[in-house]
Amino acid sequence: MGYEIDILPSAKIEIAQALDYYSVINDILPQKFMDELYSRYEILKIIPHYQKRYKNVRGLPLKKFPYILLFTVDETMKTVKVLSCFHTSQNQKKYPK
Repeated sequence: MGYEIDILPSAKIEIAQALDYYSVINDILPQKFMDELYSRYEILKIIPHYQKRYKNVRGLPLKKFPYILLFTVDETMKTVKVLSCFHTSQNQKKYPK
């Protein structure tokens, strides 16, 4: 049995902003972005113990897009809480706390 994925509203906003941006560039890119995002969620459901970025926040980069999922893992509740879908060109000081 895997972990449950909980996406915070702030991460949902960042995802919506990325989709808006990619939809201006190309009709196909938003779907490709979502496909990759969902594939990363599936990985996190099974293996959520990726690199710690700071304190208890972990990170899993997307492969084809310049974003990283920042998340925490609750072992007791078997939950992965996605804090941010962070564009990697932003200043790391803007990481969620």
